[in-house]
Formats: sequence, structure tokens, C-alpha cells
Amino acid sequence: SFVESSETFIAKKSSVNDEIDALRHRATRALLERKDVVVVASVSCIYGLGLPAEYLEASTSLQVGDTVELQELIGQLESMLYSRPEEDMLRGNYQLSSILSNGTDDETTTHVLSLWPPHERHPMRIEIESLSSNGLSRVKSILGQGGATDSIHVFPAKHHVMAEVQLE
Repeated sequence: SFVESSETFIAKKSSVNDEIDALRHRATRALLERKDVVVVASVSCIYGLGLPAEYLEASTSLQVGDTVELQELIGQLESMLYSRPEEDMLRGNYQLSSILSNGTDDETTTHVLSLWPPHERHPMRIEIESLSSNGLSRVKSILGQGGATDSIHVFPAKHHVMAEVQLE
């Protein structure tokens, strides 16, 4: 900021409080998913959120029983600005691990996707069972903060997402 009387420039440091960011994501999600929402906030809380249409367009839904291509799903998460941490799991991160199990006929692989959307208080666990060697898998279960659920709507990890066309 600039103090005109003394012609002094004061540099300000900008930081994002993790809890405030989570509240912003929860409010954005509620506005996009529900019709009975009113948000009371200062302008500084909602300034620079980006375009709601692009935020919604970048989101994806998963249901138990859906057939997915795991690598395509990971690509979607990365385009929604989720990152894969080396160590600690934080909001906006995902981790992927695999469990090999022996069935009666052959071996199956279950992939466990731990995903922490920024609007959630805790990470979610999504089990994805491999169907074949061609990369197709099936969503086996979704476990969130409230227990097992049949579907989730995953919103971007950051408010500033852009369509591929606009990036070019």
C-alpha cells in the first residue's frame, strides 16, 4: 500500500489461511450445489474467486459402480490442481496405493485413492477395483467423513482453474 502524506510504500505480505480457504471452498460448493444458500462475507473473502462456471465445469462426479480409467481420473485430478505429495497429506492433495489380492480364479488389484478436497474436513477414501489389463477399473466404494456414500462431486483444489482453451 502507499501512504500519500509521507510518500511511503509499505509492502504487504499475502498469505492464505488454510481454514479460511476451506470455508471459501465450502461456500462455493454450497452455492453451486444448492438453491437455499446465502453467504455473508466481506469483499476480501470472496475477491478473486475466479469464474463459477469454470470452477463447476472443472469438477467431476464419481459413483459406486462407475467404470473409470484410473490414469484418466488421475489426469483429471491434476487438471483440477490437486497434487500428489511426497510426505504429508493436506487439503488439495491425493495419494494412490495399490493392494494385490488373490481371488479364487486370479489376482485382482484394488487401488486406494485418498483424496482431500479443500471443502472437506478430512480426506476421502475411494477404492477402485481393476477390471482388466486394458486400464479399465470400477469404483468399488467411497468412504467420506460421514461414512460410506454412493457418490461424490469433486470440485477443484483451487478456485483459479481455467479451461484448456483459455490457457492456450
